[in-house]
Amino acid sequence: MPYFDLAAARRKSAIGLVIGSVAGWAIFFLIFGLFAAPAAAAKADRLGFAAQWLLLIALLILGMTMIIGLLRNFSPAIDPTLNQEPRYIDVSRRALTNTVEQSLIFALLAFAVSAAAPAGSLGVLAALTVMFVVSRIVFWLGYMAGPYYRTYGVMTFQINLVMAVWAIIAVLGYQPFWLRP
Repeated sequence: MPYFDLAAARRKSAIGLVIGSVAGWAIFFLIFGLFAAPAAAAKADRLGFAAQWLLLIALLILGMTMIIGLLRNFSPAIDPTLNQEPRYIDVSRRALTNTVEQSLIFALLAFAVSAAAPAGSLGVLAALTVMFVVSRIVFWLGYMAGPYYRTYGVMTFQINLVMAVWAIIAVLGYQPFWLRP
């Protein structure tokens, strides 16, 4: 059995985690003012706003699924029951599975936030959605480069944590000062 250096693996992962987090949040703070929030305060309008932005995530999942299908068509994995998937298909499939899991959490939180938060603060939701999609692509590409590099796209999990806190705050009727219109 080959030697596996867990400490070295953790160091490589930690570097990606720090760089991915700092770069991702820096980009988020540069772009979040670019997205207009819906002017209408009706709950249906806010939910519609969230649903429109979730289209980006649906397109990402559709694109990943299509790419994996094409990759299988040109490899021995054309028959997945033979268990002959090349690494790039296995990694892509795992990235897709994780993307679906993270996207479900994001979508549920997006609807909770859009239903409870004031309409004027929902431009942040649009920016978080864009960053979510970018982070998933970085995660996938990093995973293709090697398992340690997927941490560069870890911001997706952080976005879901931020969304969860925001949803709880909004449902409780509070609005943090940084989200006031």
